[in-house]
Amino acid sequence: GRSERLRTYFLQKPEWPVDPSEVSPYETSYEKVADVYFEANKRGTATERIYTKLNAQVCSDLTGLQLFTHIEPRGGGFRLDLAFRRSPFSREFFSTVGDTISMWGFFSQRKYVEPLANGVTMTTFFLEELPADDEPHEFADVRQIEMTKRVERLVKAIQMQFLLPRSDYTEMAQMR
Repeated sequence: GRSERLRTYFLQKPEWPVDPSEVSPYETSYEKVADVYFEANKRGTATERIYTKLNAQVCSDLTGLQLFTHIEPRGGGFRLDLAFRRSPFSREFFSTVGDTISMWGFFSQRKYVEPLANGVTMTTFFLEELPADDEPHEFADVRQIEMTKRVERLVKAIQMQFLLPRSDYTEMAQMR
């Protein structure tokens, strides 16, 4: 039968170097907008470089409506980073991403959400292929698509999920 994965969530209120009300929404200095403990832990790492680049991209988007992505192979899977400006439209986005990841035949044991003081949110997913016996039957045909192509389509689907407001139509489209 299908195995179930244990879901564990760790929540920690961010501690920013300055009060967020004093931070410009266009602040690109990662040291000024990141949680002080997270920034100290990630200083000089790939995560810091990726988050710095994505934060600059979000800050340069004057509409505040764009989703920025970074994807790279990691081990036998992929690392997927998403960055966007927090808004009322982005509240349910994290859960729809999880559904979309499963729909394309992947899962993510490790997911991270990092809110920045300037109103930007960073999310990181470490994607692995679902074992064939864990894959929902209705999505078994995605295995016919090469893994790199599936990841490209996954990113496009996530971008579409971000752009489309939640409605009965998006719920129906997601079920298909």
